[in-house]
Amino acid sequence: MRFSCLWLLILSSCTGYVGTSGPLQYHSKEFLLIDSVKPAHPGWLMDGETVDFPIFYIGPTSDTICIGKRYWPDITSFWEAKPGIFTKSYSSKELEITADTSISCFTGIDWWRESDPSIIDSTQWYHSFIVILKNKSDSTLYMGRTFCLYYMQLEGQCPDGQWTRIQKPLSETWLCSTNQPDIFLRPGEIILSKIMRRVEPGFTNYRLGWVTYYSVIYSNTFNL
Repeated sequence: MRFSCLWLLILSSCTGYVGTSGPLQYHSKEFLLIDSVKPAHPGWLMDGETVDFPIFYIGPTSDTICIGKRYWPDITSFWEAKPGIFTKSYSSKELEITADTSISCFTGIDWWRESDPSIIDSTQWYHSFIVILKNKSDSTLYMGRTFCLYYMQLEGQCPDGQWTRIQKPLSETWLCSTNQPDIFLRPGEIILSKIMRRVEPGFTNYRLGWVTYYSVIYSNTFNL
């Protein structure tokens, strides 16, 4: 019994979601990430389920980056929004996409149940990891609209080596983008998102694709 309690305590300190009193901290290759979310009993995204790629941070890199709930900016005017200031056409030399599976964090999805007045909303948590988009160019990059990675899709590699799309990007989904903010990534800045770990049999590897009207940029390959 004592051994079981000790093991549970060790497991709780490693996973960071049972009995955690403060923000969770993760060491990436470039910075210390402090995440203030407090998940409870996270699960795994099931086969066939799709979700968006929420933005949690946009800004310069630093030794320590703090995040919490997803990025909800106000509708403001950016000087980059003027025609000719930003670019929509870029390659992997300008935009770098890295899936850092060494950071095991958590993502929440809010569910609203209007049919049951006793349940206004609820949050379900999932095991996740960090996705980093870095602007390596000297120009401001246009990243689409909404509060998510607008052009991001998830692909899986079949045992025969072929890649197939598991989830299409928001840019190919009917979406009312009225009053949604334009997202810009300035030179040297990064975007932090999270991707949920899933139970998806039949694939040997995964990758993320940034699919625009002009080009496709791929991340590193990884396992879920």
